[in-house]
Amino acid sequence: MEIVIIFLQFFVSIGYFYLAYKLLMAYFMGVVFPLNSASRLFLAVGLIGFGLSLFSFSKVGIELLIGFSAKDKNFLSGIGLYLLFIFFSFCFSVIIFRLTLLVNKVTTRENEKAELAKNSFLFSGIQSISFLFFIYLLADPVIRLALSLID
Repeated sequence: MEIVIIFLQFFVSIGYFYLAYKLLMAYFMGVVFPLNSASRLFLAVGLIGFGLSLFSFSKVGIELLIGFSAKDKNFLSGIGLYLLFIFFSFCFSVIIFRLTLLVNKVTTRENEKAELAKNSFLFSGIQSISFLFFIYLLADPVIRLALSLID
C-alpha cells in the first residue's frame, strides 16, 4: 500500500504543479510580457506557496487515506477523499493568491501592472511575502474546517 501512496503522491504533485504553473503564468503574461526579474520572483514564490499548501493538505489527506482504507478496507474511497483534499488545496491557493493581490492593492495603493512592468522588487517582495504569510497562517484553520465538515 505504501508504494501505491508514493506513486499517487508523485503523480498528483506533478499534475498539481503543472496546473499551478499554467495558472500563474496566465496571470503574469496578462500583467507583463516578457517576464522580468520581479515578476519571475513573484512567480517562483507563488509556486513555493502552492507547494506549501499542497504539503499541508496532502499530509492530512494521506493520513485520511490510510485511516479510511484500514478501517473500511475501501481503498478507492480513501483515494477519492485524498484527491478531494488536493482539490481543496488548489482552490485554497488560488483564493489566497487573489486575496493577496487585492489586499496589497488596497493597502499599498499601487498599480500592480505598472509596478511589475517597472521591475519593482519592493512591490514583488511585498506581494511574495504576503502570499506566503497568508498561506502559512490560514492553511491549518482551513484544514481543520474541512476535517470538521467530513466528520
